[in-house]
Amino acid sequence: CSICYSDSFLYGYFIGGLHSKIVEEKKRKALEEESLRCSICTFSFIETFGVKFIECHHIKPIAEAGTLITSLSDLELVCPNCHKMLHKKHDGKYSTINELRELLANRPPCNSLMEK
Repeated sequence: CSICYSDSFLYGYFIGGLHSKIVEEKKRKALEEESLRCSICTFSFIETFGVKFIECHHIKPIAEAGTLITSLSDLELVCPNCHKMLHKKHDGKYSTINELRELLANRPPCNSLMEK
């Protein structure tokens, strides 16, 4: 693991997964700002279950990033369902965070689907 500490909280990551320090820093900042929720669907484990839980996703895939340094701005907090969808191909390609947001915005609410 290549680790670089600086004022902008740059840290390295382990091959195969995020380095826990940068993930914890991202979550800590979100807790301080009271924004620990999925950036795609806005689900909050705190509001729903009373637990501080969220996953973290690289905005740009590590393979495409071309660097061993990950900054806080390279990461996005997402729920497990949205995280899984970010890693699943749709029509032969992976969706971006914005594409999933748009897809959700154009869908009817879950309750209306259950009524049919």
